[in-house]
Amino acid sequence: MSETKPYYTLFFITLHQHTELCTGAAEHNASGQSAIKNNSDVDLPTARNGQGDLFIRGTSFTGALLDQARKLGLTIDDDISGTERATNRSDNEKQPPFKASRINVFNLYPKKQEAITTLFRQHVAINEQTGAAETGALYDLEVIPSQQEWRCVIEVDMTGMADDRTLTPDALVATVLDHWKNHYLFLGHRPAAGYGWFKVEDAQILQLTTEHLFDYPDNTQPITTLSQPKKLLEASGLELTSLFAKDKESLSSEKESSLIKKDLTPLVKQLHIEYSLECGPNQDEEGNIWGLDGFFIGGHELEAPQDWREAGESISQHFNTGSDYQLTDSDFPDQFFVKDDKHDPFIPSGSVRGVLRHEVLRSHSKQAKTLFGDANGNHAKSSNLYISPARLEPKQPWQGLVLHNHAEDEFTAGVYGSNKFCRTSIVQGKFCGEIILEYLTAPDTPDTLPPAIEEQKNALLAALEKGANRQLPIGAKQWVDSGWLQWHYTVQKPDTATQQTIQGDQ
Repeated sequence: MSETKPYYTLFFITLHQHTELCTGAAEHNASGQSAIKNNSDVDLPTARNGQGDLFIRGTSFTGALLDQARKLGLTIDDDISGTERATNRSDNEKQPPFKASRINVFNLYPKKQEAITTLFRQHVAINEQTGAAETGALYDLEVIPSQQEWRCVIEVDMTGMADDRTLTPDALVATVLDHWKNHYLFLGHRPAAGYGWFKVEDAQILQLTTEHLFDYPDNTQPITTLSQPKKLLEASGLELTSLFAKDKESLSSEKESSLIKKDLTPLVKQLHIEYSLECGPNQDEEGNIWGLDGFFIGGHELEAPQDWREAGESISQHFNTGSDYQLTDSDFPDQFFVKDDKHDPFIPSGSVRGVLRHEVLRSHSKQAKTLFGDANGNHAKSSNLYISPARLEPKQPWQGLVLHNHAEDEFTAGVYGSNKFCRTSIVQGKFCGEIILEYLTAPDTPDTLPPAIEEQKNALLAALEKGANRQLPIGAKQWVDSGWLQWHYTVQKPDTATQQTIQGDQ
């Protein structure tokens, strides 16, 4: 009997979605089911398959995987990148076609498809001179709420490879997955603005040999059931093994897979900054309260309740005044605050990004275009700065107020009769997020920030320091009564969990 050889390596992965996700379908493929269900017409709907199910294209994941492999400094051979040519060509071909990559990623689907209700998010470009909304630059997105679990299946062809390879294809996949266990994987539309941040939560591996030629593939099983490969395991007589070592406190003796390559020399590293914005009573150094700081950021009108009864107890309880007064229809705001799928307020990453960009443009214009990207001219540059939304600290209470406003005649100081309006202000809560600055390492000093990145970091910290001094307003009505919150920030060493001593207002 001939000796068995490597055949296929299969990875069965669980991804945890940490932020909202926009997969960005083309308009002509615009998830008609979603548009009908929500009576909406968004500029960029999320992608769905022919049955109306939410999914992430396997090609998107493959592109992210190869991109991350390059950033980690891993060798990507032609038969992995898809740049290997076939050995022969037809008479009408100038050269042989490209061969398929050894790595094949099936489309990804959420574990609880039926439980997901998509949300809508509005965005507007900010005028860099005024800091106000740019005229005609309003657009909206359909997004998948955060905290979803996604199944991912990766098939790696291990047949017919030379023995002297620098890195086998399955080892490359395993190493990238190990990196994504502790670092974010960015997928979908606008990750720089806080969409599509994932981490690998779990990964199981199955290494098949030529002994299992008739066990896999099995066309009697739909591709989507590969995430639960019971029949395959029964036929092959193998068991799934964990790619990662179990926690130290676990009773399991499982060790980390030998496929994972250690001692990497990454070409790209990340600098992490944890930030928070806090609203509430403003106290002086002696503890005397002299003001109340809140903010207002409006949500999409498609999701706004029509009155307080429709808003529900989960929201209205946070607007309790402590008296016997009950909110009425006349107290309902003309524009409701932005909220997540749990009906809690949050600060969108686009809002944080816009405020920081405007401040950096004012004080460090050279660094602004490299930090936040530049879409103008022939030298367009994408951003290397990723900012997550600022969400309520776990178990942190929040409180809102209904503010009645009116427009005033500038000559008589009288009230315009038809210009009364209401809005909501969030006046208690701590909202936390992350900022990631990605950069190329210097070959000679990989553990030191390159000079250009040091300048970018300093420009960003100067803007955050303004916030630490309550000089960086956010949201609407900044010059009336809103947005002057207390910012906090903590800078971490690149790609470690060890914090430096650089802390803002701690």
